Amino acid sequence: MGKSWDTKKVNDFIEYLEHAAYNYMDCLCDVHQCYEDYINNETFVGQAADSTKTFITLKQKKFNQQQYNLSKEMVKRYIDLDETFKAIVDPAADAKINTDVVSNVKTHFMNQYDYLERIGCGVQQKTIEAVDRLGKYGCGLEEINFKNTLMQYYDHCGTGGFLDNCIKKVEEFDDTASTRVFNSGIKNAIQEHIEEVTDTSAGLDMIHTQAVDINKQTLSLISLSAGDIFKKVDTIDRTKTQKITFKSKLGNFDVTYYPADIKDFFEEYNINVNKLETNDGFFMYDKSLAEILEEAGVDPNRMDYKDYDDWYISGIVTPDGRIVYSMVKVREPMDSKGRWGTAVVFNSMSVDSIEEIIAHSVNGEEIDDTTIENARGQMTKISGAAAYPDDYDKDLLKYFRNTNSEASYLIADFTVDKVVHNEAFKDGVYELPYKYEDFDTFGGQAALDQLEEAGIYNKEKNTITIKNPDSLSPDEKKAILLIATGDHDEYAYAAENEFHADTYGVPFYKGHAISSGAGVGEGKENDGADWYEKYFKSSKKRLISWYKPQYEAHGDH
Repeated sequence: MGKSWDTKKVNDFIEYLEHAAYNYMDCLCDVHQCYEDYINNETFVGQAADSTKTFITLKQKKFNQQQYNLSKEMVKRYIDLDETFKAIVDPAADAKINTDVVSNVKTHFMNQYDYLERIGCGVQQKTIEAVDRLGKYGCGLEEINFKNTLMQYYDHCGTGGFLDNCIKKVEEFDDTASTRVFNSGIKNAIQEHIEEVTDTSAGLDMIHTQAVDINKQTLSLISLSAGDIFKKVDTIDRTKTQKITFKSKLGNFDVTYYPADIKDFFEEYNINVNKLETNDGFFMYDKSLAEILEEAGVDPNRMDYKDYDDWYISGIVTPDGRIVYSMVKVREPMDSKGRWGTAVVFNSMSVDSIEEIIAHSVNGEEIDDTTIENARGQMTKISGAAAYPDDYDKDLLKYFRNTNSEASYLIADFTVDKVVHNEAFKDGVYELPYKYEDFDTFGGQAALDQLEEAGIYNKEKNTITIKNPDSLSPDEKKAILLIATGDHDEYAYAAENEFHADTYGVPFYKGHAISSGAGVGEGKENDGADWYEKYFKSSKKRLISWYKPQYEAHGDH
């Protein structure tokens, strides 16, 4: 039986498998939250409850992680096979081959070769004789020569010819691919996982239930204590996030209260900053945190905040009215230091201590060290998110996983406006700090080629030309976003943010996925970025998985 390959079918399967893995992960976040709720719930007690809680803690999460990791490893193996086939056999996106078919074609052509050689040689000999006999009479006869035709036939189908090499390449690919898959250990890993799950499932039969008496007066006791609880709610300071513990005969009840919109606080303390909002609950402020603290008169020697000159307070309003604060990084790429142009972080932070520092500074009051330390801690959770992957906010992550979310488009517009109004563009011409080769092949370089045709990018001088920063053409906007984020348009930028949110799992790839950094050269260097980041930045597959849905949802942006 011969070897066969169909690049299109393989790519379609990779997309299917990849989506299956991400959908599993997406559901898993909610599942893990249910796990935590159940584990921390003291209503369910007894041997059965304790055993299941122990099982969830020690085994179930581990199994979930193993299943997801194995799925991702399978995706990696198929991508590796796809790339190996392109490198060894055929780089075409629609390549399809079957060595049995090629062998049959080769046999057919060799039969034709033998027939031509046999019959053609006879014809050739007759023409030679005719030329010898009649040439002297000036009849213009020419000798028929089949040598070149026979050579072309042999180059195509003979030993070492084109068809022969095709078969050998496929066989070489098959041997290489088999060796890689075997050496990857994935087959053994899958088998071990199946055996472990099977053994553990058998062990679950060891759990025995135990009846527990529940106090039938619990419901009435809760009802009797409700009045006291709500009286205490009215005394809460609603400007601060805080946990209030209520004590009753049933035990302690923890209730969390969230602050009012920080916009009200800025207005109260005369901080001149504009709030930018989408229609679906996302917001950000148009002054960096460093600018806000400086305007409030915060002493930079007391609190070093200069590094936050490109971090902007942002957040979402959840369906239940909760305000989740975070920050978005928007760096103006006027030099080659630091790859990220923007960073959307899925961690949340409290703004209480920042508000307190601003209030004390405006009023000329002393700020204690604890408040400053708390503020720096909250800020670091965002700027250094990779070190705090467990501080993600479920609602924030869920928001950016939603293809219909509008935040990325607002951030993209804000980024373009910030970059194009930088001093570097005062003369309309900006020399890029990045080389053409620094941009990814699929999106970046292709976009630059298009921009060169439009007269915006000059490849020889490596410059971008903008006519009017206050009235950008679609191509000019695309050029600015490209040099800031490495994404060739706003749909690609939104797709990248959604991709990172999709890739963040519990607890998979947390450190890299917790912050969606976008910049020129992402995925081209071996800088520790996970394989998926490189895959996303360098492959047309993202058109199907993330770009196309974004365009379909926001094509009229």
